[in-house]
Amino acid sequence: MSETIRTVLGDIPPDRLGVTHAHEHTIILPGESSRLNPSLLLDSPEKTTAELLDFKASGGMSVVDAQPIGVERSPRLMQEVSRYSGVNIIACTGFHRPCFYPENHFLRTDSAERLAGRIEREIVSGMIDDTTGEATDIKAGLIKFTSEYHYVPPLSQKAAEAAAIAQHKTGATILTHTEMGTCGLEQIELAGRYGVKPSRMVLSHLDRNPDPYLHKEIASTGAFLVYDGIARTKYWPDSTILDLLLEMIDSGYDSRIMLAMDAATRTTWTHYGYGPGLTYLLKTFIPRLRQAGATQEEVDLLLLVNPAKALALQWD
Repeated sequence: MSETIRTVLGDIPPDRLGVTHAHEHTIILPGESSRLNPSLLLDSPEKTTAELLDFKASGGMSVVDAQPIGVERSPRLMQEVSRYSGVNIIACTGFHRPCFYPENHFLRTDSAERLAGRIEREIVSGMIDDTTGEATDIKAGLIKFTSEYHYVPPLSQKAAEAAAIAQHKTGATILTHTEMGTCGLEQIELAGRYGVKPSRMVLSHLDRNPDPYLHKEIASTGAFLVYDGIARTKYWPDSTILDLLLEMIDSGYDSRIMLAMDAATRTTWTHYGYGPGLTYLLKTFIPRLRQAGATQEEVDLLLLVNPAKALALQWD
């Protein structure tokens, strides 16, 4: 088995990934996303670079950018801020929730096989710039699909099939969006119909549904869980996530969990004049986790070991 991490600056070995946030957003340009939610706008590469420099100074080394095809990605700007900040960025291909795509978008009209071909090209050859339509040689390293609140609509099922086809051809991990932490098991079952192993899936936002019984069931399949609601107290206070994490660790599932902040809105970034900023997880949450009883070895699993394993392209 050979493994590598595919970043916007090129491939690196997993041991160079370092401390990693497993679900973030670095650049979101004006478009449908900000029309639906004006705060979904991260259009200043200077501010992103400054935020990433703060993250690096706090001990961070890598972030996953979970912005997939058609939702105002800019591969060149991602590459620029990665180069200037020294932070690795692993970009996504695949597709987001249907609400982000206009009625005439190819997500709605192409077959799963054609969509898979687009995904494969973005991993093997380079991503398309969503705002200009320009082809680049900047490669994605992960494949995304989504579900809705307690159901997976037909369009998302087609995107999941496309993700699975492309996963088999590229070895890239599948990163998912779960709406309010629902449909995690359904996503695993859906991808499994097309031969995707749960160990090649990373399920995001599960801590928005902080049910340890469900999380243990998901983790027992071999899938990875991302707790990315840290500091997002409109969902749950950090204490809820800390209690959930400690129970999962005590139950032996710390090898299946990663952490992040899902900082998709400018209202979470200090350099847009808000907060708490990308340093919060490492400077505030992790010390609280240690104080609550987690060992350094357990923290390293969440931030270092698990991302290096989960985010790697793997092929026989």
